[in-house]
Amino acid sequence: MGSLPLLLKPSVALSGSSVDTDELSSTLDLLAVAPTGSGKTLAFLIPVINEIVQRRRTSDKNHDLEAVIIAPTKELASQIVNEGKKLSIGTGVKILGMKKGMKIIPSADTEEKQQSGDDEDDESVDGTTSASQPLTKTDILVTTPLIFLHALSLGSSDDHAPLPTVRTLVFDEADVLLDPLFREQTLGIWNSCINPGLRVTLWSATMGSNIETLASATIQARQEKLGLEKHSNLVRLVVGLKDSAIPNITHRLIYAATEPGKLIALRQLLRPTAKTTDGTEALRPPFLVFTQTIPRAIALHAELFI
Repeated sequence: MGSLPLLLKPSVALSGSSVDTDELSSTLDLLAVAPTGSGKTLAFLIPVINEIVQRRRTSDKNHDLEAVIIAPTKELASQIVNEGKKLSIGTGVKILGMKKGMKIIPSADTEEKQQSGDDEDDESVDGTTSASQPLTKTDILVTTPLIFLHALSLGSSDDHAPLPTVRTLVFDEADVLLDPLFREQTLGIWNSCINPGLRVTLWSATMGSNIETLASATIQARQEKLGLEKHSNLVRLVVGLKDSAIPNITHRLIYAATEPGKLIALRQLLRPTAKTTDGTEALRPPFLVFTQTIPRAIALHAELFI
């Protein structure tokens, strides 16, 4: 939550620092590293909703897509939508989770119809762009990378529709989104956001130096591509010690040498057949075991419970 002053009033929050605060409110980008459970979701939702509310006070525009929040999984995206709906009660701000079949970009022959801004539908769908697909109207869209990139596709894997109305782009679990598995999709969305005043915020519990370098390089490349004045206002906010273990959780590293050895060690850890020799207490259920892939999780479950 310590990021709120930076995102709500950056010129005030950084007034005593060496950062140039001229026009900072529209150019500040943030990279935040904070432990799980520290309030990152609220920290990026509150400024996004506040900016939309403030702009709407001086504008008669209808619901335009102003903010996109990217999460690596559908479950995380759903949690963000739920929190966003709670925060936006009474503000008139609409927040939706991306679903298959949603149409975000109006087609050329229906753009004129969409100017009327008919708000009769409470499900955040306004007008029709074709006989089969309505145009989704929302202020904030929460999505996973691939489904959103498909919605922006113009028929080619490298050709995507621009998003001129998007002023805020949020990456939750940014270290995962900029990992090679999601990187191409994430950067494709990032490059589609062509608004000169775009603010990018990246959030994660851990953040390697390579991810920070990639983020800075992407921001500078985008500025050059759009012909914008180059600036370096990527502010890094770290809660606690960067890339350090959470102090209230006990961590153990067990060397198993081989895959069979790992399985034996895990069985002994979860269902010990003898007392531990190092004086540590045996683990008590329930257990939560993470694996790198779904097939690996299925295989491990079969091995542990046969």
